[in-house]
Amino acid sequence: MLHKSEVWLVADSSPQNTEMVPVRRKKCYKPRRCPPEEEYKSLYRFKDENVKWTAAHVLPETEERRVGSQSSEDRMKIFQRYMADPGFETGIGEEIGVHQSTVSKTVTYVKKK
Repeated sequence: MLHKSEVWLVADSSPQNTEMVPVRRKKCYKPRRCPPEEEYKSLYRFKDENVKWTAAHVLPETEERRVGSQSSEDRMKIFQRYMADPGFETGIGEEIGVHQSTVSKTVTYVKKK
């Protein structure tokens, strides 16, 4: 059964050998946002260099090389933004430019470190 979100490609144009092959959609990432310097401390409760230092000393450098993967600094920013104002994860994700589930998983990951 075909779903509306699936894209299919006809592999052969002859009527007797027609085969439908699923085609993967291109992955789209939300653009990551960087706050202005004057808002940085109010959002994260630390200056930019302090966030970088904390990330370097608390979190190990990630081995992931995917296009959309988070660096240790990105994880620390999400964690500190959540701790500064533990409101709705969806709002924090929209401010930073990640999905709500990414905020939840990142906060849990950093808490365990």
